[in-house]
Amino acid sequence: MDWATLRASIDFAMDSKAREVELMFIGGEPLLEWPKLCRAVHYAERRLPRGKQVKYAISTNGFLITEKIAAFLDKHAFQIQLSFDGIPKAQTYRRRGTFAVIDRLLDRLRQEHADLFEDRLRVCLTLIPPAIPYLASSIRYLVGKGVHEIGISPCLTPYPGWTDDCRAQLDAQLSRVWDISLAHFKRTGEVPLLLLNKANNEKQHRRRVHTMCGVTNGKELLIDVNGQVHGCALFADCYQEFPSDFLRKRVDALRMGDFRDPGFWGRYAAFPGAIRKAEIFHHKEKKYSSYRKCGECEHLDSCSVCPVSIGYDPKNTDPHRVPDFLCAFNMLALRYRERFPTMPDPIERLNLFLRGTSRKARSAQG
Repeated sequence: MDWATLRASIDFAMDSKAREVELMFIGGEPLLEWPKLCRAVHYAERRLPRGKQVKYAISTNGFLITEKIAAFLDKHAFQIQLSFDGIPKAQTYRRRGTFAVIDRLLDRLRQEHADLFEDRLRVCLTLIPPAIPYLASSIRYLVGKGVHEIGISPCLTPYPGWTDDCRAQLDAQLSRVWDISLAHFKRTGEVPLLLLNKANNEKQHRRRVHTMCGVTNGKELLIDVNGQVHGCALFADCYQEFPSDFLRKRVDALRMGDFRDPGFWGRYAAFPGAIRKAEIFHHKEKKYSSYRKCGECEHLDSCSVCPVSIGYDPKNTDPHRVPDFLCAFNMLALRYRERFPTMPDPIERLNLFLRGTSRKARSAQG
């Protein structure tokens, strides 16, 4: 993205009615444009209107985070989404030979930027079927590293070799992940794995209208390197080729064009209607996989399957057919989530901490 487009994008965000603006830098790898990113942050802080707040976030593979970059991200309170898949055998699928780099980075952040490490770092695993055998070991490793937020996202691209044996293997790994997380919860009162982290006030209820994801509200916009506006990063064609006419035609209908164009707001207003016509984003109850119909599933309200994954299979032409791997992951993961203890509220957590401290004091005296 050239500086003129980046600066105009920041102006666009600052001129919005939102009292709090979040600027998130994603790629590719945004740290490849480090000088421009720094310039953008400094410009945003000078441009920030009175009464408005700005927050920063970045999605990165972490390979380029030097101490200078870490200090800058910490100083400006960046939320960091670190793409990292865990133990060496799992990380090799992402990029061979990079485990040691990220392993050292986690140690450095924990030691030198404790607030960032504890409060503003999320490690995001992208789970592909071949890496399933290493899932539990990767979670154990990350928990042992002291990571406070761990997310798992199943890959969106199709995997033709998915079988019942793969599903059984995934079930076994998630069972081990559940055991690891439960032991950590009993020891510390914390649940780093976001999948299992649920609050006491979490309520389940049946909704009348079922949408597949939050993109339908149009509140979070992505501006690509060419200044084109999209409702989601997965709609942008500046970094990918869509695998089928089925998906390409639907995404083309969702384009909002350049945000500097006079006709932009008209296309923005038409976005919700275009989303409905695309069919893949609504009527979750009509979706189905080889396992079952979504409308008959007990996890209908809490399940999350990216609608774009429906079109990533070049052989699929049914807007309601979701990938089996994503369906299996959600069914199994949500089953373990339901069994997991709820997080205590802040007062309960304080009491647990005080009781633990008192026990340690008595043991020391004894």
